[in-house]
Amino acid sequence: MFELIGIIERGSWYQVSFLQSDGKTLETHKVNGWKQLNRFLKYNNIFHIAGAPLILPANNYVINEIVSEQTIERED
Repeated sequence: MFELIGIIERGSWYQVSFLQSDGKTLETHKVNGWKQLNRFLKYNNIFHIAGAPLILPANNYVINEIVSEQTIERED
């Protein structure tokens, strides 16, 4: 499982930033379109942990819905 750090929108392209499972390595990946973004997050098991900081495009309903589907609760 990888932790989602942020999504940056550039036109129809999205840059996804996430931490590797070691918690130290930051990776980025570019996808074209929100459908590809959704597939990429699900296929690679990239999740947002509830309560952790997250960078998202402002006022983008589709991205907010995709991220809410990929949100899990923090394990204590």
